[in-house]
Amino acid sequence: MKEKQVAKIYAHAIKELKQGITSEFASFMELLNSSSDFENVMFLQNFQRQEKQKVLEDVMEKANFYKELKGVLNFLLAENRFSIAHMIYAELVMLEDLEKGFVKGLAEGPDAQPNAELVEKAKAIIGEKIGKKIEIQYKQNKDLTAGLKMTVGDYQLDGTLDHQLEQFEKTTQL
Repeated sequence: MKEKQVAKIYAHAIKELKQGITSEFASFMELLNSSSDFENVMFLQNFQRQEKQKVLEDVMEKANFYKELKGVLNFLLAENRFSIAHMIYAELVMLEDLEKGFVKGLAEGPDAQPNAELVEKAKAIIGEKIGKKIEIQYKQNKDLTAGLKMTVGDYQLDGTLDHQLEQFEKTTQL
């Protein structure tokens, strides 16, 4: 949880640096995720910080990213916080969505297709709590037995059978 809070703070600070930095950050994350070699160098402990920094500088130069983004990524690397780059990016996207007046969320259930009525009820509950319009993407999660779990920003509504059984088990343990 602490990393998420740190990522949120970084996202707010980064957003203030330059207009359009979120799309640059998105391009960087796509580049990072598209190359397993690049990803390995940046995240595995087998490489020294200087090696990571050299690779990052080369990639940033070739991709011609904003100097502000280069500074942010170099700072994260220097502070051993590069591992939360994906969390920072997610927070940046959420901040942009909030500026546009909506929040994106994820609904998960065991079925290939969502129960539309259940999704709408959950959207209404969460929308009322956070006071924003919600856009939901549905993803099948075969690990869930029944019900629906919806996550919107920091808010989660878990109406799955699995969660209810977990709660029941906790209350019956002494």
